[in-house]
Amino acid sequence: QRGRLADGFEALANVARRDPGIATHDVAATLDEVARALSAPSLFGRTDVRDLRAALDQARRMRFELTALDGLRVRLSGEDAGSSSSAIGACLLGAAAALDEIGAGLRRPRQTTNWQAAVTKFGDDLTRLEHALLQAESNADVIARQCLSYLAALGGQLRAAGNLMEKSRGPGNRQAWRPHLAQRQGSDVRDFRGDLDVVRASLRRDSPAFRHAVRLAVAVPASLFLASWLSLPRGYWLPFAVAVILKPDYSTLFDRGLGRVVGTLVGATLAAVLVSELHPDLLLTTVLVALTAWAVYSTWAASFSVAMGFVTALVLILLSTSLTDSVGTAVDRFIDVLLGAVIAVVAYLVWPTSPKAGVEEAESGLFTSLRDYLAAVLDVVEAKPVEAKRVLACSKATRLAWANTEAAVDRSIQEPAATRIDPSQGRGLLAAAQRIVRATQALWIDGERGATVHPFVELNDLTVGLLEGLDRLTNAFSAKPVGSMPQLRRLYRAVEQPLVDQSAPLSIGLHLDELVNAIDTAAMLTGLVEPLAD
Repeated sequence: QRGRLADGFEALANVARRDPGIATHDVAATLDEVARALSAPSLFGRTDVRDLRAALDQARRMRFELTALDGLRVRLSGEDAGSSSSAIGACLLGAAAALDEIGAGLRRPRQTTNWQAAVTKFGDDLTRLEHALLQAESNADVIARQCLSYLAALGGQLRAAGNLMEKSRGPGNRQAWRPHLAQRQGSDVRDFRGDLDVVRASLRRDSPAFRHAVRLAVAVPASLFLASWLSLPRGYWLPFAVAVILKPDYSTLFDRGLGRVVGTLVGATLAAVLVSELHPDLLLTTVLVALTAWAVYSTWAASFSVAMGFVTALVLILLSTSLTDSVGTAVDRFIDVLLGAVIAVVAYLVWPTSPKAGVEEAESGLFTSLRDYLAAVLDVVEAKPVEAKRVLACSKATRLAWANTEAAVDRSIQEPAATRIDPSQGRGLLAAAQRIVRATQALWIDGERGATVHPFVELNDLTVGLLEGLDRLTNAFSAKPVGSMPQLRRLYRAVEQPLVDQSAPLSIGLHLDELVNAIDTAAMLTGLVEPLAD
């Protein structure tokens, strides 16, 4: 658990160092893995893991700060920032050094770390940046001062995480505990309706799930009849191979199919050589099974083909205890997997999935989640009562939708040229969505710190326009009527002076401007507005 948490802090350090144009969703996935590790059943009731969970909470907060900083740094690169941009980069390098030291302290509890010195240096860099901004009068001042506020918050989170790391290293921090059982809650009708919506959406002829189900329903029984007709030894391996190789998309089918064939060939050869040359008794067979099982688990995350080779070797070594012809069994296994791969590829090519359908479904879900997220955050900005759980749930849903869309676009780009989507449009929409996410997160963080404004007519019109724009983008990737995009730039210009009259925080106008530009860019890529509309 400590090692997994160290991975999370080291991933945050990499975010602080790398190009701000790269999304931080990979770090969020790493932190989710940490949360799962800290929720293992073996830790039930233990109190000495509370400090690690508290440190994880600080890591999650730091990811939000770094995400907002990345968005501001991208926008700052288009201004004449000069020394301010360099000073911000120096602060982030100091934060990365502190994060590395905290991760090292978690990974090696008995080793001394210099995280306090790294945090102190970070504070010194932050002070120099603050003095520089007090004297600067460039057009980038507003953005740079926003970066300063996020960096200051990041410093507090670094100190808290470092103290929690030190506390978790101390001896005797485990206390007595009592089991706590959560009360059972009834089922939610909304969950059932959501499941029905998923089923209903999958019962369309162009749905990837529907086509995959039909292909499986035809290919698996056909492979079983073929195995019976050819009188293949252990013919049940053939339909099993078809079921596990056949995938809903071309790229996964090709990669996994080829990987399974190559892995099976290598694994069958390895098992045949071991069994035929060593003639293992039960004790040696046990040792070989243990070694191959360890190799499977050790290589699974690194290479599918290598792991499948060890799986095949494991199965054949186990079978050698009751079968005498090990080489023949290995050959039968390879033939069945090879035939299964051929049947799976033929089944897919006969009735392929339209990659555009999967991408459009994912993009529609992405802009739906962005709309819900922005609606919740705008309520925070207008000082309306909003539950924190609602905003967190929308943030998580948006991250998952973005990752799902990114995967769908990547899969489509790997499809044959005749069926793939336009790569520039798919990647451009992902970039625009990432800008919307960053601006929305920045609005949320500032709103939580008091950067709010009283609602007025022009702001309400812009809020409605932003949400309607995201609705139009959602409908553009579904069968619903699209309608015309609202004139977001005109609505934003109407908001600028009232924000000044109310002495609203400058960051609100800054982030609203970015949202308008990003949504109009997505609309341009989708064909909803002309290129010069923004």
